[in-house]
Amino acid sequence: MNNEHMRRLFFFAHSSSLFQAPVLILSAEDDAIVPHSLAASLHQETREAGKENIRFVILPRSLGLGHNDIYTWDSLDTEITTFVTEVAKNIEQ
Repeated sequence: MNNEHMRRLFFFAHSSSLFQAPVLILSAEDDAIVPHSLAASLHQETREAGKENIRFVILPRSLGLGHNDIYTWDSLDTEITTFVTEVAKNIEQ
């Protein structure tokens, strides 16, 4: 990941507190494109910038999903349904 990519990601972290849309981050520990450490930093920076409606899901290295195969994760449907359900509950309140 080059410096420009990192700058964009951290810009997102700091600007995301300015919009209300909830954020779901899925991070595979074996992702070679967006390293898990960068996703974890993005999550932390985003929280520190004031974003509260953010969910961070870590996919263990043992699943072997990397960057391109997260869509094959057996629990993806459940995770997205849970996220959307929580968002809907907050909208209804």
